[in-house]
Amino acid sequence: MVFVGLFPTPFPQGHPVRCTVLNRPGAFALDNVPSGRWHVLARSVMHPTDGGRRARHTPMVGGFGPITTSADHALEPVVIHLSRENLATLRLIATAPAP
Repeated sequence: MVFVGLFPTPFPQGHPVRCTVLNRPGAFALDNVPSGRWHVLARSVMHPTDGGRRARHTPMVGGFGPITTSADHALEPVVIHLSRENLATLRLIATAPAP
């Protein structure tokens, strides 16, 4: 599964402004996007197996942005390439002090 969300920052904090869940990587649409400056972020997760256990899975992440939306500007399609998640980088971002 792939979770795709629209966030005001280049890393997911809090709830996304808009989101969708895909069964696998592929085309998606985020409807009724409010005016503003946004980052589209995606993360894959594995479906539980029949026994309720998770299969071995390397999380994949990707993003695009920032994009600017407004009522008088049609959005162009974006392409997000998923790549392996680097846990060391995620820890560094999570623990970095705010500017």
